[in-house]
Amino acid sequence: MIKYTRFILLGLFTIALILIITLFMGSTIKISNYEAVITLNEQGDMNVVERWDMTYNEVLSVRFRDIKFNKYGAGYPLEISVQNTADFDENQVSIRVFQEGIDITNQVRLGYSFLGDRDELGYLITCEPASSSCESLFVDFTNVGGLFGNITFEYEYNILGAITSYSDIAELNWRLFDYMEADIEQASVEVHFPSNTYSVEDIYVWGHGLSKGTIEIVANDFVKMTIDKIKKTEFLEFRILAPTSLFPDIATKNIFINPNMNLQRLIDYESNLAIETNRRITIASIVLGSAVATMVGMIIITINVYRKYDKEYTPDFQGDYYRELPSDETPAEMSYLYYMQKINDEDFTATILDLVRRKFIRLDYQGTELTSKDADFTLTFIPETNQSSLLPHEQHLLKWIFNVIGNNKQVTTQQIENYGKGNVTKAERFQSEARNFVRLAKKAGEKRHYFEEGLSANKSKVMGFVIIPVFVFLIALYTRTNYYLDNMLALILMAVTIVSYGIYIASIKKRSRSGNESYAKWKAFRNFLLDFGNMKDYPMPGIIVWEHYLVYATSLKIADTVMEQLKVRLPEVSTDASEGTFLSTGYRSRGFYYGYALGRVQRSFTTAKTNSFQTIAAHNAQKVSSGGRGGGFGGGSSFGGGGGGGRSR
Repeated sequence: MIKYTRFILLGLFTIALILIITLFMGSTIKISNYEAVITLNEQGDMNVVERWDMTYNEVLSVRFRDIKFNKYGAGYPLEISVQNTADFDENQVSIRVFQEGIDITNQVRLGYSFLGDRDELGYLITCEPASSSCESLFVDFTNVGGLFGNITFEYEYNILGAITSYSDIAELNWRLFDYMEADIEQASVEVHFPSNTYSVEDIYVWGHGLSKGTIEIVANDFVKMTIDKIKKTEFLEFRILAPTSLFPDIATKNIFINPNMNLQRLIDYESNLAIETNRRITIASIVLGSAVATMVGMIIITINVYRKYDKEYTPDFQGDYYRELPSDETPAEMSYLYYMQKINDEDFTATILDLVRRKFIRLDYQGTELTSKDADFTLTFIPETNQSSLLPHEQHLLKWIFNVIGNNKQVTTQQIENYGKGNVTKAERFQSEARNFVRLAKKAGEKRHYFEEGLSANKSKVMGFVIIPVFVFLIALYTRTNYYLDNMLALILMAVTIVSYGIYIASIKKRSRSGNESYAKWKAFRNFLLDFGNMKDYPMPGIIVWEHYLVYATSLKIADTVMEQLKVRLPEVSTDASEGTFLSTGYRSRGFYYGYALGRVQRSFTTAKTNSFQTIAAHNAQKVSSGGRGGGFGGGSSFGGGGGGGRSR
């Protein structure tokens, strides 16, 4: 124990000593300021003017400014287009150099990699490492007695095709640099767009790679980033989204139309990245021999845990299709069962439509063409209905949309969509009401006893096995710190084992026998809804029945597919169309098109949710920006193009 304590104290002393040396010794090179002014033109090209204010405390000879211009960073996680490339404009590049405030550009030797120039050692000027998508700008101070004192470098260059245009948004996803000679004390970046008439709400921006910094969308054509300090180990990266019409002359190769690449996909990616970054933790693992044995042992334990506590019961119902509603629970309760205790955005829409179907709400259409994105629907509360049969989450939803958002009697989809936009109080109220809906819906699901009781205690018991890899991990960490063993692979293996086992145990959710029986029927009902269009022997029921089915299809996230089949099969229905509530009005004469209410109500909720989230994010500008409305820099990376940095020797 005494020996163990001594090693711990020695380790802490070593860490403290390293921090003191790093803090007080300083670097031979200081970068006091970095400025970049970026101007985008209608062709999607990017002009960059950079200023580096540096101090050299010992005499060096040369500096390289490496400029990468690849469009995608290594490991880019989203879809890419190999044709979507950028180019370095070799005809529009310049370097200016100042020493103690005096322009000495004509006294130093300049060199460029794309011209085949050579450095002071006689080698070809290249980036480090050399790359076909990187150019290096070189300055040799030999003729002026060396690189010493206060030096300012100004670079100007153009990147052709920096912008990527998707179906509904254009993007500049760029990394200005990912390495430099020293920490940067302060920095600023300005990005200027072509003049336009859009609102600042149409501009989105996120910053990455830095621990500090703020982003401000100053105007619809101007974004400014201010950073107090950029550590040597950090990089300066940002993603900016703007309307595609700002770049009408963009090259064809830089237009990437893909159903998976659009504004919402990019917003979702950045939002998830911000959450993951804020919660990120670092985990270490242990010595290779023990790690492999422990990992195998934990796999065996996990298999046994699965068999005993996680494997679902075998249901009595084994059919592929279930051609009627399996039970009478509300769509949110069904969703709680189907999606393992989760309530999704679709359950808001499904609950609304179910209340329309049950005639607690009347749905009316107003506005432009029904299938237009601007189509609007009015929801009217029917007060004479008996609400005693409604569950708490349904009653809450009525109060939310009519009393909070509406005028106690009516509310439009447009009102729902705009609620909380630009008003932080309403935005917070919207999110609070949404959370309450989810809470009450989950509570209703809990009362159904869909899930195994006593599972929590069993999970706590089997979680104790995690002490085995944790113990091996601590030994590996101790030996690595104190004996400098190269056991990184063992550390990684144990980290994966600990995290994977912990996440798995925490995620165990097992349905009860009755719950799994009900789930099997709902799953078969979902299969039926997906395939009924191909069932020649299936007699189509009336509109009232299909409205009931569509409510659950919405929560099951297949409403669009079901609607496409109904376009073909519904004309077989002989029932009077007026009997329905949201699927009836003019379904033959207007393209079916009251079914569009499903998508419109859903979009009003998701848009309202996004608007409230962005409003709160903008209000809390000092925090990591998660909505693209500006704010601060976050960790992680958008895997932007570009990169490079500065090198001196």
